[in-house]
Amino acid sequence: SSGINAEYGEHGKENDGYEAYQNKGSSPFTDSEKFYGLELDAIIELLEDGQIEVPVAQLFLDAANAAKDHIERNFKLTRPLYFDYVHLVLRSAIPGVEREEISHPIH
Repeated sequence: SSGINAEYGEHGKENDGYEAYQNKGSSPFTDSEKFYGLELDAIIELLEDGQIEVPVAQLFLDAANAAKDHIERNFKLTRPLYFDYVHLVLRSAIPGVEREEISHPIH
């Protein structure tokens, strides 16, 4: 959601999860967007520091569980999946940058 991106993207690590793009100022997807990653430990730290409220942390977990459920259903898994690692990707368009890709209208 753009609300999550706008409000919490700044708490994530820029280009997190895509080491080749670290400190290069561009996204692994397009040059016209910012890309941040949030991991569960970062969510817990933000919660403990009072930078986010419990419902926001719950939203993170709910999104992760929804993705897990979607995978179980669509791949018709007979055993449940369990989390080992959770990573939320936050993408947002860079204001004023001309772009041709259709990523943002879709997402």
